Amino acid sequence: MRPWIRVCLSPALLLMFLAGCNFNPAPETPASAATETPAPASPTLEASATAQPSPTRETPLATATSSGPTPTAPLSQSDALEFVSDVSVPDGTVYTPGATFTKTWRLRNSGQNSWTTGYALRFVDGDAMGASPEQALDQNVPPGSTVDISVDLVAPQESGEYRGNFMLRNAAGEVFGLGTNADQAFYVIIEVRAPGAGPIPTESSGGPGMISAASLTVDQSNYSGACPVTLAFSGSITSQGTGSFEYRMEAGSSTSGFSFFLPPKLKATYDSGGSHSLNIAYTLEIESSVQGWARVTVDPPHSFSSSQVNFSVTCQ
Repeated sequence: MRPWIRVCLSPALLLMFLAGCNFNPAPETPASAATETPAPASPTLEASATAQPSPTRETPLATATSSGPTPTAPLSQSDALEFVSDVSVPDGTVYTPGATFTKTWRLRNSGQNSWTTGYALRFVDGDAMGASPEQALDQNVPPGSTVDISVDLVAPQESGEYRGNFMLRNAAGEVFGLGTNADQAFYVIIEVRAPGAGPIPTESSGGPGMISAASLTVDQSNYSGACPVTLAFSGSITSQGTGSFEYRMEAGSSTSGFSFFLPPKLKATYDSGGSHSLNIAYTLEIESSVQGWARVTVDPPHSFSSSQVNFSVTCQ
């Protein structure tokens, strides 16, 4: 019978024994795996972090910078005008020395501000031909609206070609005109030719050599009372030479939404030379209160306009 041998181990020795039995140096594998796992992940995360802000966040900044100048845009965006037509005195019209005439431009307010009576027509350079340095506008012109602006001039005494340049001046004292930067003038160009220096050009089909004068008046310039009311206009057109010309009445208003029913265009014909005076008469029926103006105009190629007559109707 074999004797039993009892081995007694203390708890501390027992733990050391068990640990020795289970220890295996190979478990470095997890540590190795942990080292390999972040290695490829690290550049991926760095590339992602670098790529995100660049295209996404820089684009709005570039857009904001490019749109920045808008609040300080050129004057042309706030006060600007467009030339529509020469209502009277087309370029190259011939006058005798000292002749008086009225130049009228039709202009459109292409800016953002309304033109008020604080705005003015300003002579800027060239030949003044008797024009005042400034002439205040007599009506308000909202953006997008057209207005006829006239100036009374006198032909110089010496023969030759003359040009006067004009622009508008706003209520702040800034001068503006045509073009992208609102810095170009509109103008009047005439030729002065002394009597005996050569014939004044006419149409090949004939026609008065020159319209020398036109006038228009109204019987009631300030009416207050029952409406409708009929205003009577009268005047004359002075011409020279043989042939024909067409003329018409024009009218406008600073009263918003008001329109006129104007008489049709008429034609005058003369078979004999010399000077002729044509008497004209018109009527306008006014049905509501209005601040208005009217004039008589001769159509091209003998363009000419009378001075503007103003009238006021207050319906009660």
